[in-house]
Amino acid sequence: MAGHLTIFLTRTRGSFWSIRPARILWAAVLGTQIVATLIAVYGLFMTPLGWGWALFVWGYALAWFLVNDRVKLLAYRIFDPTKAPLLAKKPLDLTPRIATRAYELYEQRVRGKSRADQDWLEAEREIRKDEATKTKTA
Repeated sequence: MAGHLTIFLTRTRGSFWSIRPARILWAAVLGTQIVATLIAVYGLFMTPLGWGWALFVWGYALAWFLVNDRVKLLAYRIFDPTKAPLLAKKPLDLTPRIATRAYELYEQRVRGKSRADQDWLEAEREIRKDEATKTKTA
């Protein structure tokens, strides 16, 4: 029972119900589970278990199936390399501060010859250095 339910867990990165499985998969899983349950209940090639134990096993497997689905989602949140780490800081957008500083540099030259590229690079270097020292002291 539990082995077949694992198929439904591993076929999607989201919750098991996020993408409907194909009818052929449903038919194969339900068919084999019904046959296996009947063999266990009525004891073909084994000692019969009875319906009480069969329902207990079905309930136990379904409960752990739901728990495993939640664990899978948590694992994807923690270990997925395509997403930002859970505790990662969001990158700061320094563009407005750099632009302001670049304009200040332009003003300091008394609006002389335009050096917009050099002013931007110098402002960016100053702002990033300032941010780096802030994060080291924090």
